[in-house]
Amino acid sequence: MIQYYRSVFLSIALSLVTHNALSAIDTEPETTQPTPAVSLQNKQQVGGYVGGSIGALLYNLDSKNSNARPFDSTALAISPYGGYNFNEWLGIEAMVTFASGYSANLYPTTRQSNLVIFSAAPKFTWQMTDIFALYGKIGLNVTGFSNETRFYFVDETTSWAGVGISAGLGLQFAMTPEWIWRLGYEFNQAHLYADDSVKYTVNQEFIKIQDLSTQNHTVNLGIHYQF
Repeated sequence: MIQYYRSVFLSIALSLVTHNALSAIDTEPETTQPTPAVSLQNKQQVGGYVGGSIGALLYNLDSKNSNARPFDSTALAISPYGGYNFNEWLGIEAMVTFASGYSANLYPTTRQSNLVIFSAAPKFTWQMTDIFALYGKIGLNVTGFSNETRFYFVDETTSWAGVGISAGLGLQFAMTPEWIWRLGYEFNQAHLYADDSVKYTVNQEFIKIQDLSTQNHTVNLGIHYQF
């Protein structure tokens, strides 16, 4: 009889030990891998950036004076830019474009022209993949234009300035999370005013121009660093 109770007691004790061991295994906390604070995709879409672009600029100048013909020229454009992306689709961007061109339309008059455009606009981005994105923007610009005229013994430089509309669109390519290439098109339109009227030669005669309308088209290739 004693042997019987001893075996029953050992069976109960063994079952209790087994149950406690299994309970400890079930309640052990799971270990998980830490998740990165910022994903690769978010790094490309959110934060500040700064870069630059180079491209070809076509600018057109027209005057209200009916005797002055429109002036068209092309030039190399250099454009540093920077901005900030608030989220994956909305940001803000500012750009400064520098261009210089030479034209000799009417002998013996020569003209050296310089153009500076500062633009700022909201930027809207469609992130197609982690690598490719389309963007568009529309805002305002401040344009400055100077023209140097030489006619025999006359050497005169006049400057214009004005405010207008700016727009752009393009394609972005993420080479790495930090370095982003882009191919873009920029359009700037403004009405410019000069403090003093400028002398402009038509058929070897001087006429006066004070107001100018300008349209500028730029195709550029750029790269920027994403912070």
